[in-house]
Amino acid sequence: MIFVDGEYHKKAIKRFEDKYTKTMLGCWDWTAGTFHFGHGKFRYNNKFVKAHRFSFQLYTGESVEGKMCLHKCNRPGCINPTHLYLGTQKDNMQDILKANRNFKRKRETCDKGHPFKGENLLMDNGARRCKICTYARSKIYRDRRRNEKRA
Repeated sequence: MIFVDGEYHKKAIKRFEDKYTKTMLGCWDWTAGTFHFGHGKFRYNNKFVKAHRFSFQLYTGESVEGKMCLHKCNRPGCINPTHLYLGTQKDNMQDILKANRNFKRKRETCDKGHPFKGENLLMDNGARRCKICTYARSKIYRDRRRNEKRA
């Protein structure tokens, strides 16, 4: 992310610093809006950016472009730059497995309660899919298309 010079940048930093609280654990918990999965959301230069990425670049001076900004503390709402480090997607996936945060792998059933095993398991580019639900969605789609053609 490219920082804008001047008065806008100073005001943005003030707004940013008003949006977190420091905890006893040393985390800086984001208290404003969030993206999916709990990462802080901050408006800078007319764009929403992830607060932890903004914090890391602001306080360390290192560019986050083309890299992932990972949490040592495993708390997506933390923006403390000493709890953050730059890494790759592979590093991120290894952290997820190490911290046992891979929610989809632990699930034994789909959202509708069908088991993810045996004949009901479809593998789609490494993702597990429920065969019953997949076929039901396909039938609904085909029926809708068929009815649109008739109308």
